Order: sequence, then C-alpha cells, then structure tokens
Amino acid sequence: MAVFTLTLHTHIPDDAEPLTEAKAVEVGALFGALLNGVVRIQGPDDVVVRPLAYRVRVHERGALLDLRCTAPGAGLAALGWRLTLRQMLRESTLFDGWSVDVGPVSTVHGDS
Repeated sequence: MAVFTLTLHTHIPDDAEPLTEAKAVEVGALFGALLNGVVRIQGPDDVVVRPLAYRVRVHERGALLDLRCTAPGAGLAALGWRLTLRQMLRESTLFDGWSVDVGPVSTVHGDS
C-alpha cells in the first residue's frame, strides 16, 4: 500500500451566511470527532483505505480537511474519502446543504 495525502474542500451553500466564530469552532470539533471515528474505508473488491492522520482548517465558507492515508492507489484514496465525507455531511444537520470537492492527491511514498 502506498501513503497518500489529499485535501477535501467542504463548502457551505452559496446562499448561506458565512460561519461565525462560534459556528466555526463547532464545525471543527464535529469534523474532528467524525474523522476520529473512521478506522478504515471499505470499498468494492475488498479495497481498503486506512486513515493515518488528519488536520481540520475551518474558514468562513467551510473547511479544508487535510488527510493522510494508505490506499492501493491515489484515485481510490480520493474516491473513498469523498464518498465517506459526503455520507458524514448527510448524517449531521449542522452540515445541511454542504458540498465536498477533492483537491490534488499526492503520493508520500509507495510500496517498495
């Protein structure tokens, strides 16, 4: 398995008011709790993405989630995280209407 880093960009709805400082703290805490709960992402054909580390950076229009994980490939890492995060957003009323985009995926190191 190779190790990858990627950034997920989450966005509040275009017509929403910017996040207040209090709401930003709440968003950061909830993302942290949700990401802490991800032990692995199981995909089709026994594909597994394993989280290694994360960092949450909240801003007035959403949050950036910097992730490090192991996966069989960059595309699988991005797909697994994007689908997992979309599910997380759907399950919390705090994130009603939020969207997610995946930034570039970088290989930290591959298999030897």
